[in-house]
Amino acid sequence: LKVSRTVKLPVAADVVLVGNGEKNSIFSADAVQLPPSVNQHTLTLKIAADAKPGLHLATIRATAMQDGKWAAVSETTVGVYVEAK
Repeated sequence: LKVSRTVKLPVAADVVLVGNGEKNSIFSADAVQLPPSVNQHTLTLKIAADAKPGLHLATIRATAMQDGKWAAVSETTVGVYVEAK
């Protein structure tokens, strides 16, 4: 994934998988904090053993706190194709 920041937001960004650990979610991922100097990261998704084959959606959210007060939030949804075992 790639996080783009404006020059007005030179702060760390917290990246999470939305719904991580919720019941019926087939995906999980470790949350990560990207320092201001890092704008790319490989987020590894773990897939539940009982996940059904096919296309599934995963939403990823990045949050940065502007001036420590205001949350700048961005989300994207990606398709993940799970193959049959």
